[in-house]
Amino acid sequence: HAVGFEDGDLKNVPDNRDLRVVVNADDWNPDTVETVIKNAEGSPGREWRNTLVFVQPSGDTSINSGTGYVEKARYIEGASRVLRDDSLDDGIKRAVERERENEERELKDRVELAYGEILDGNDLLNDFEFAAQMDLDVFVDGDALNGEDIVDSVAAGEFDLQGVIWDIVSDLLDRRGSATVEEIYEQFLRQPTYPIPGSPSAVVDAVAEALDDKPVITHGSNGFSRDLTGISLDTTILPEDAVERWDADDVLQELKRRFGSGTASVDIGDFELDLLEDTEVWLEGDGHDTVMTAVGRLARDDRDVIYSGTAVRTKAQSGG
Repeated sequence: HAVGFEDGDLKNVPDNRDLRVVVNADDWNPDTVETVIKNAEGSPGREWRNTLVFVQPSGDTSINSGTGYVEKARYIEGASRVLRDDSLDDGIKRAVERERENEERELKDRVELAYGEILDGNDLLNDFEFAAQMDLDVFVDGDALNGEDIVDSVAAGEFDLQGVIWDIVSDLLDRRGSATVEEIYEQFLRQPTYPIPGSPSAVVDAVAEALDDKPVITHGSNGFSRDLTGISLDTTILPEDAVERWDADDVLQELKRRFGSGTASVDIGDFELDLLEDTEVWLEGDGHDTVMTAVGRLARDDRDVIYSGTAVRTKAQSGG
């Protein structure tokens, strides 16, 4: 995204979770960097502040009016407008098109020579003076002027991501009581002091490694687990001591509580699903077997009748 060419364009850089190379017409300074980081699409309040990569011309080069760059760009734009005029003679059109192509080629060559440098720092918003201005051809592993290669070179390695994950998770657990892996990923993208992750999958892998020895458990589509293998962005991280462990006796007491509160019937399938999705209760062993054992005891001990359709069941079955 190019900035520095029009008044106010520093505030118009899009705000989303995509990593974005912001190319300035002149050197970056603390004020211009702050303007981009704090504003988005014309308004203050950028959310994704750690998604920006700042690139500038090399040395004393400046892409401003009077240096030839802007003048060539204006000629190219003017030529494009002329070529849209269907009333022009074909010979004139061909001549204008050739000249436009020459100007485009010369401008491209000059711009490529002018760029560039990248700002390399841990916190450009608050510690701009400590940022290094590094040559792109040294910093980038690949094409120095290719946006994707620039972003790939900025992306932090797994070890760097792991180094701050426990801090992020601890903060989320203190404030919310739980944290999804996607929320951890989003914290990386919001906080400019954190390393920049190259992709959500990089954060998923880093979380699995960083939390391996921490007092947490996960909750996902298959229920609870201490094993972090196979986690995804949807996986929820919880403090181990915040989750109750329920056996068949506990499930039985919950069933009795529901009946005691005036419930006339309980759909066992829905009841089991409620427990499996509950992030505060971990069913011991095979969760389905634990629920069925409790239901069977209820039917036997309290002489409750369990219905499935119109048939009376003497044995517990899910869906009744």
